[in-house]
Amino acid sequence: MTLHSSTFLLCLLVFVQWPYLVEGSHFRHAFMSFAPTDADNNTIQFTFRLAFRRSYFSYRCDENTINAGGIIRPGGSWTAKCGDPFSAVCSRATYLADTGFRCTDFSRDEDWSMGENNFTYTFPSSNLEWTVSYQTCCWISNLVRYASSSWLVSTNISLSKRSDNGKINSSPVSKSPAIVRFQKGCQKSLKIPVEDPDGDSVKCRWATHAESFISRDSFPYGELDEKNCVLTYRGGSGASGTYAVTLTLEDFPAGTTNFNSIRPFSAVPLQFLAIISIGSGSCLDIPVFTASTPQNGECSEIQIGSVYRAVVEVRLSNIAKHIVEITTSSPIGMQLTPLRFHGGIFYRNVTWYPNQNQVGQQLFCFQALDSDGLQSEWRCVTILVGLSNTPHVILGTQRPRSPISEIGTGLIWWSIHFDRVIKKPRSSAFIRLVLQSNGFTVFKVNALSGYVIIDSNRTALHFATPKAALSMNGSYAILIDHGAVVGQGCSYDGPPTPGITSPKDWAFPVDGACPVGYALAPPSFQKCEAISSRITPTSTECYNHSYLQDAERGMGHYNGYYGNVDCDYHTLQSGWYRFLGAAGTEMPTSCVGRYRCGTSVTGWLNGQHPSVADGIVYVQVCFHWSSSCCLWSTYIRVRNCSGFYVYELVPLSICDSRFCGNGGGETDRRYRLVEKQTERQTDGKTNKQTDRLQTDGCERQTDSYQADRPIEERQTRRRTAYNSQTDRQTVT
Repeated sequence: MTLHSSTFLLCLLVFVQWPYLVEGSHFRHAFMSFAPTDADNNTIQFTFRLAFRRSYFSYRCDENTINAGGIIRPGGSWTAKCGDPFSAVCSRATYLADTGFRCTDFSRDEDWSMGENNFTYTFPSSNLEWTVSYQTCCWISNLVRYASSSWLVSTNISLSKRSDNGKINSSPVSKSPAIVRFQKGCQKSLKIPVEDPDGDSVKCRWATHAESFISRDSFPYGELDEKNCVLTYRGGSGASGTYAVTLTLEDFPAGTTNFNSIRPFSAVPLQFLAIISIGSGSCLDIPVFTASTPQNGECSEIQIGSVYRAVVEVRLSNIAKHIVEITTSSPIGMQLTPLRFHGGIFYRNVTWYPNQNQVGQQLFCFQALDSDGLQSEWRCVTILVGLSNTPHVILGTQRPRSPISEIGTGLIWWSIHFDRVIKKPRSSAFIRLVLQSNGFTVFKVNALSGYVIIDSNRTALHFATPKAALSMNGSYAILIDHGAVVGQGCSYDGPPTPGITSPKDWAFPVDGACPVGYALAPPSFQKCEAISSRITPTSTECYNHSYLQDAERGMGHYNGYYGNVDCDYHTLQSGWYRFLGAAGTEMPTSCVGRYRCGTSVTGWLNGQHPSVADGIVYVQVCFHWSSSCCLWSTYIRVRNCSGFYVYELVPLSICDSRFCGNGGGETDRRYRLVEKQTERQTDGKTNKQTDRLQTDGCERQTDSYQADRPIEERQTRRRTAYNSQTDRQTVT
């Protein structure tokens, strides 16, 4: 072979290989799911999402690309191979589709373009087990582990019919960011959103090398809660840099708790990058979503031809910073306005008209990135497209029709049927017994309580009220809050019922044991007495709220350096709350020491409580950590309900932080006066550390202001899904 011909062959080889090197080195993210198109054949629709480096010209995406439905073609193809070693069909891979996708999202700052596409394929009936995959080289070259190694995205599918519904299985659905950022030394969790069209239980695990070409230790500083699909970085001394995260999502029969004892229906991939960086800001100083932003796990329903609208709003406690981007992972066709700023709020408006090809569960996810490189939580909502899972009451099925007023203790049980399967919501909503004449609430029961029961057919709602609630002669009505029950279709919640809002729908007269203006007196409810004429605020939040009453939430509870900690990230739902019982009667208005309230970072009210005449006011909540009583802060709304206070709280984005109550009494004063010795084991040596539990002497800047601040100007932009239902309203 001549030198000339050798050179030609070498150049040809480089030319052939170069597209794959360019393609893989820009890889950022991948996910794939599937669902059968028909119960009677083996035709499967696959949906995939990919993300690559935006600055490379072939992957560039912007608003114009999205609006035009532009296709990004990374090269390569999806192939399938069956698992029967004795089948001739299984000896080779079968081409399914190319990997081109429609761009839906992009980030200028993080330099990625992301998009989605789908394809269908009819599998031969002779083989039931298949693996669908897309593979090439390489992961990016600056990975701390397995840099420039080949990557593989693989999905395992079984064409066997399920025994419960007679159909081929549908896989879990999920979305993740292209890049998840962790600040070195700061704990942070990523809740991976999962939905399953069949209602299965979903497990998230580390992918094997055979599934991803990456070993399970590619991100050694991440802890994975497989059952709850939560990835946590503990903030340890891990090396800064970029890591590949390769996960596998598996679905099991609903209710499965021992995932090792049963074979999953399917396995689908989820891959992204994690970056640990050295930040200059506080761990707590991250972007925070406002109450107008869709809640994490929220579920809504929209029909084809209708529009979904939402607003994503972000606030920063540090005015020296700004929001760089609000990044998203969107379904095809969703439109977002550019980032805007008004009245201390950064926001983007969302509009989406789904099409017929998008019927089913659709996820919309978002997060914010600030000028210090810190990210907000990753928040996702589920939109049910073209489905009819919203439950409506069936008027005429309510019982009892003519309730009787009786003296003494005891309960009256009521029931009503719905036209769809129902389940309890994840946040508080109420069923109310009201006076028909003026709507005054005589008694209400929380839908989450044990006095509200859903029958075995899952279509009838039963609830109880005290007999004494009907003691006064007059006309009454039952009202059911929006969202008191929800429909099926979402893992964490469901489309909310419109409920009963008119006092005419479920009205009835009562021949009361007491005349008008009188009611049976506790505790025996044997004698009538005059109803107090004391005026109590009748605002919704004064009788529509939940309770915080656990003893650990009181500021007198000291859990210590090594004690268990809780946080208002996973467990607290957005809504109005009242402090009660061992937690106290109100939020404290002076600095609370660390390691109290069942947490590490304690939240206290940096301002005065309002009077009844003040109405709703905004008051600053400060969070105490290290030597600062107000290292991080947010604002909440507070109302005086003439005898108690209610607070509008939202989940905190930082774990190990919590809103405190003033409970604790003498315990609190005792800890205020002493120094606690805590021992910490470090590198085999025991070090003494003094932790002064300070509650006084902290610098305070009261910032309480009326509720007509600019944020209220945007409340009309609250997310709305216009469909055949009544316009959405806030469930508090």
